[in-house]
Amino acid sequence: MRPRIYLDHTAKDRAVLIMKFTYKKGTRLNYSLGIETKPKWWNKTKQRLTSSHPYAANYNTTIEIVINKTIEVYNRYMFSGELDKLTTNKFREELKKAQGLIEDNRITFLVFYIEHIKNYNESTRRTYNTTYNRLISFQKWYKKFDFEDIDFDWLQSFEFYSFNILELKPNTAAKSIKQVKVILRESYERGLHRNTIFDNRKFKIEETQTEGVYLNLDELSKIYHHQFDSEALGKIRDIFILACFTGQRISDWSKLKKANIRYRDNKAFFIIHTQKTNTEVSIPLHPVVEIICKKYSYDIPSVKDQVFNRKIKEVCKLVGIKQKIIRTEYEKGKPYKQSYLKYQLISSHTARRSFATNMYQSGVELEKIKHVTGHKKIETLELYIKSSALDKGAVIAKADFFKGTGFLKAI
Repeated sequence: MRPRIYLDHTAKDRAVLIMKFTYKKGTRLNYSLGIETKPKWWNKTKQRLTSSHPYAANYNTTIEIVINKTIEVYNRYMFSGELDKLTTNKFREELKKAQGLIEDNRITFLVFYIEHIKNYNESTRRTYNTTYNRLISFQKWYKKFDFEDIDFDWLQSFEFYSFNILELKPNTAAKSIKQVKVILRESYERGLHRNTIFDNRKFKIEETQTEGVYLNLDELSKIYHHQFDSEALGKIRDIFILACFTGQRISDWSKLKKANIRYRDNKAFFIIHTQKTNTEVSIPLHPVVEIICKKYSYDIPSVKDQVFNRKIKEVCKLVGIKQKIIRTEYEKGKPYKQSYLKYQLISSHTARRSFATNMYQSGVELEKIKHVTGHKKIETLELYIKSSALDKGAVIAKADFFKGTGFLKAI
């Protein structure tokens, strides 16, 4: 009986190492080692990182230490006859103590972090948990840190680690720092420390302008009217079109049910509470949305994120969404240009971006779009609007000011 190490994928090109240990009948401990790696650097047979990983020796030592500590805790409870009292939560706590994450029963930054996020909703907790795993991994590379140790030197080291070791994009690393600041503020307000670095505007990693694509109405029409030989791809197409005309996140697609329809002035609306922000939104039923909903008797097929994002690219490729796109990518924090065919960049989030952009280009004001998408800030919504300067000028030209009416009417 020995713990085993597995890859728990957080993205296509990254995974976190998870230890699994069945220590009594029907009870298995799942424990994150906090080590993030690319799958290509993992030896499944040896359950160790390959020598290609820049810090393989250090991380493999950490893996061995955690396994040995796990066996020590197990043996202590087994030989004392108290194995039945060892719950998975107790096991995790014992391991954290053995690793020095809990010292003298004092709450450390990382302990507060993982305990505090239990109060968040599932989708938010998932993103914070990803950052937590990065912080655990970073601590093994850097050094142990606590509330008061998080300063600009710490930030500089985390930025180097994110870009050069984890090979994260700037916005991904920046999001982690934003979450660190949230946890620092929460713990400060509870009197756990006196570090106010979270209030310093310079304590951040600079973000870059995202270059996500959107699909215009002509492209959406081509996708909607395409006849697919595969029934499965037809379902993916239907779900995607539905999302492009409701603007909701993939986590909320399942809420587009008949029970959530309300009427006002003979017009139908979906009324839902978004999962991410718990905001009530009212979405007018576009005719194509109603057609698709009726096709599935308002029981929209469920598809896992990874499957959907892979299949929608296939859908768009078959339809011929092959415009050449030049996008800025990053390697070790440095920008470079990469060429793509448009279908390669399509994902579930493209639907939400397309919805916002097409509404904007049709003349709907941002403030009104915000109430449908559930965004809390106009500034955040504006990041979704993918329009050229000419596109934005065309929207402004629809205003009465440019129609040449009144005493300035052209003659």
